[in-house]
Amino acid sequence: MVGPVNTNKRIDSPHFSESEMTCNCGCEKNNADPKTIRMINWARDVAGFPFTVSSWCRCEKHNADVGGVSNSSHLKGCAIDLSIADSERKMEALMALITAGFRRIGVYSWGLHVDTDTDKRPALWRG
Repeated sequence: MVGPVNTNKRIDSPHFSESEMTCNCGCEKNNADPKTIRMINWARDVAGFPFTVSSWCRCEKHNADVGGVSNSSHLKGCAIDLSIADSERKMEALMALITAGFRRIGVYSWGLHVDTDTDKRPALWRG
């Protein structure tokens, strides 16, 4: 089992804080992928409105506790869940995410899942 990872380095992100990137369980795991950080910031710039992060990096225990799959991209720090309930805002965010280069996007009633996991094929799904 891989233990918590905290890079203890400043993460350069104009729109997202390190606490938003860090595992929600309190373990302090933050292995946020630099490419994902760049892309989500670009998408935020394109959208022109804030994104609310509900989950980014996860440790194995927290991932299991929230029902995440065993090969979850959240474990690699390259997946983000965005809380967006309003359908018009969700569509605007979706278009911005695609413009920024995201090619793995899940659409849910609570919002959007995006990731940059190169071990997985591009996909759009509905949950």
